[in-house]
Amino acid sequence: RILGLISMILLFLIILYIPYYVYANELYSINKTTLHKDQFGYLHLFGEIKNNSEKSLTNITLSANFLDFDNNILGTYSRNPEINTLNPNQFSPFEIIYLDPNTIAKVKNFSLSVDYQVGKEKPNLLSLDHLNSRLDFTGFYYINGEITNIGKNTANNVTVVATIYDLNGNIIGITKAITEPFVIESKNKAAFGLAVNDKTVSFKIKGFTLQAYSDKYLSNTIIIKK
Repeated sequence: RILGLISMILLFLIILYIPYYVYANELYSINKTTLHKDQFGYLHLFGEIKNNSEKSLTNITLSANFLDFDNNILGTYSRNPEINTLNPNQFSPFEIIYLDPNTIAKVKNFSLSVDYQVGKEKPNLLSLDHLNSRLDFTGFYYINGEITNIGKNTANNVTVVATIYDLNGNIIGITKAITEPFVIESKNKAAFGLAVNDKTVSFKIKGFTLQAYSDKYLSNTIIIKK
């Protein structure tokens, strides 16, 4: 009887705690991580963080340990994702730059950790429209368009973020810019222009996503494939 009682207690504890750990592991996911060396020799860790929970995540910080062949830590750097409030099922690109030029050649791997808070959801009331893109003769890649505030409140510091992908779907660049004007009244529009000025990236672009954020609102994600 005692053994049976102990077994039941252990089973109860397992059932009680398993959902907690599963839920904690499923709050977010990190996808499409790649290491990319730019035209100046600096190393960039690109990736996407997705909110898999039913709550909004905010004040997100990603920390990367850059590792050598033997998994020794060469350096640790932290950065916020480009969009720092994520509604359920939304994602943001991120970029963490390794800043020690003397040890870049030794970097073979990395590990990531994430800090965040549960926050208030931002409505998707910024609309991206009239999009166009082109590669000019100098090797720069331009993305232009308009953004409309379809919410009832003024949107301040409106920023558009483009995540750049190659033929295999790897992230090879992130660029962003504020709109003109950067304050958009309710039902009004503003123009934006983005530029990819790394020529080693421009000729590899096979698609990009566009997202916008402000102090009040977010946008849906627009996916463009070439």
